[in-house]
Amino acid sequence: MKKVLIIDDSEEFNFLMMSLFKFHKYEVETVTSSQTGIEKSLDTKFDVIIVDYMMEDGKTGLDILNEIVFDGAVNYKTPKILLTAKFLDDDEKDELLKYGVVYLSKPIMPNDLFRKITEMIG
Repeated sequence: MKKVLIIDDSEEFNFLMMSLFKFHKYEVETVTSSQTGIEKSLDTKFDVIIVDYMMEDGKTGLDILNEIVFDGAVNYKTPKILLTAKFLDDDEKDELLKYGVVYLSKPIMPNDLFRKITEMIG
């Protein structure tokens, strides 16, 4: 069973995504706190990690991904997706490319996100 971690401060988004992934027989964990998401990524191997760019606790999705990449040997090579409603400048895009992170613009249709994930991890 594929395992997904979603780090997003929107309870509604997390509920919607959890329902979609469970329907497709994925195991999914959702967290609304950046720190909790980072801690989970250090302890548990995931098949894909989805991170929101703008978190209410002050960290950006880039901050979270940097910590997962540098501190999270367990998920260093795990495919990662950054979701953002923000326009990313060239430096931010370069940083994402350096780590192989795919970024997708919000709002995104849940089925489109699911399709992208299945393309990434099979």
